Amino acid sequence: MQVDNRCRVSGVGSRTFVLTVSFCMMCDASFCNLAEDLMHLGAQGPLQAVAGPIQDDEALLLFAAIRVSGVRRVLEIGTRQGDSASNFLSAMRCIPGARLYTVDVKAVPMLGARHTSIVKDAANLTWSDIDNIPVNLIFLDCHHYASTKRLLERVLGEKMLTRDGMIALHDTGLHAWRRHPSSRGEKSVVVGNRTFYVHQPTERIIAQWIMAAHLVS
Repeated sequence: MQVDNRCRVSGVGSRTFVLTVSFCMMCDASFCNLAEDLMHLGAQGPLQAVAGPIQDDEALLLFAAIRVSGVRRVLEIGTRQGDSASNFLSAMRCIPGARLYTVDVKAVPMLGARHTSIVKDAANLTWSDIDNIPVNLIFLDCHHYASTKRLLERVLGEKMLTRDGMIALHDTGLHAWRRHPSSRGEKSVVVGNRTFYVHQPTERIIAQWIMAAHLVS
């Protein structure tokens, strides 16, 4: 596969935004049971009609990106109950030496031998937290602008993300109705003759900052 070294941007799905720097090495998943690895998807049904957790279609997209690109080291910022983390581990099941690092200010459940849980502010992430080896994919979902921006400045400045790595941002899309009317204070956005609502503004602002500050034209 021939690739270039320029950053490329693509909006993916309604709520997940992916920045692809280039492609990682391909992974031979021929010995894996794909149906078994995807059993965690599609069972929630109407239970997914909530704001926050990763949705099945988003999980499938990220699963495929990891599996076909040979991603073996994932850094997730903002984990909560671990829905997306479990999906990452399933996607990397057939990849030798795979490792998932999750960063959250609260302790999260351990999800297996390949999972490293880091309890701290993402702004304070260090090389030692990721075993002094760059990661291939960063998943941003912590909804805190200052911490996310500081993390990315360090990650990109110190090359903690591989040259052929990916950055994915969750909750960048719009909702058709207001899910958290008063406590969340979701802002309305008019598109054409319809009104939509911003669920989490942080990742939308971060995506714009990355494009303005780091993308190569």
